[in-house]
Amino acid sequence: MKKRPWKYIFLFLILILAAQLLLPVVAERKLNKIILSQVEEIGELDIELVSFPSMEILLGKIDFVEISAEKPVYQDLLIRSLDVKYRDVLLKGNTFEGENTYLRILITEDDLNNYLKHTSPDLADLKISLKPDQVLLVGKVPFLNTSLNLRITGGFLVKNEENKVVFQPEEMKVERVNIPVNLLSKYIEDAYFTLDLNQLNFPLEIDKVKVEEGQIIIANDG
Repeated sequence: MKKRPWKYIFLFLILILAAQLLLPVVAERKLNKIILSQVEEIGELDIELVSFPSMEILLGKIDFVEISAEKPVYQDLLIRSLDVKYRDVLLKGNTFEGENTYLRILITEDDLNNYLKHTSPDLADLKISLKPDQVLLVGKVPFLNTSLNLRITGGFLVKNEENKVVFQPEEMKVERVNIPVNLLSKYIEDAYFTLDLNQLNFPLEIDKVKVEEGQIIIANDG
């Protein structure tokens, strides 16, 4: 008796359905492992992905990925929230590639001040204050063989090719000391006020930094 072909068709459909359900779970766990390996701590992590047909995941390909993280700690910097979206993702070992279509990283004023204390203990007296479209720094910093009382206003500059956000002084007042502005500006920028996101082992495209009351938002709106 001949076997009915519909049995094979039914079995094939069952396998396709199982793959469609299970392979995204495997890919999600892989992405979860990659992200957790890049941070020191994390509060919550949620990953959603879409890939059709899901068999592409066997080749490391995912159509769309959305990642939301609460309170990840990266290089001693507490990030209040991180929301990022990708398309055309390719898993590659302990990292992945893809087009970053949306990015929103929220960091508060308190977190920046704590980061400064952890990374540069000598600057414990320097305070960062965030106002709409303005960054204010007031306090003392060591310079050569003395310390300077500074009041600096400025903003954050994006170095997209390096995934860095650096403080860009625009106006500064130094109490009773005459120092060339360009020398002090380079000292401040290079030594103390750089947020380097390049060590994160996944792609980020940073377009802008928006300064709001008490917080900054590092963003890419696509």
